[in-house]
Amino acid sequence: MTNAPDGQLRIGYAERDAAVAQLRDAAAEGRLTLDELEGRIGSALAARTRDELRLLLADLLPHQQIGRASCRER
Repeated sequence: MTNAPDGQLRIGYAERDAAVAQLRDAAAEGRLTLDELEGRIGSALAARTRDELRLLLADLLPHQQIGRASCRER
């Protein structure tokens, strides 16, 4: 078990892929420009911790946490 704070926990492919899907949805809804989408996707794919993903999605999902949002069913 780890003593690291939740936001500092390392993430894997599943969390990165879920974040990319959320970013694409936001762009499809007109909440991100294509330039913003490209930049955020690059950052999401390079993210190592939950906090890094949260920063990319914070203005899109203000009342949800990444862990909960990435586990939702589509």
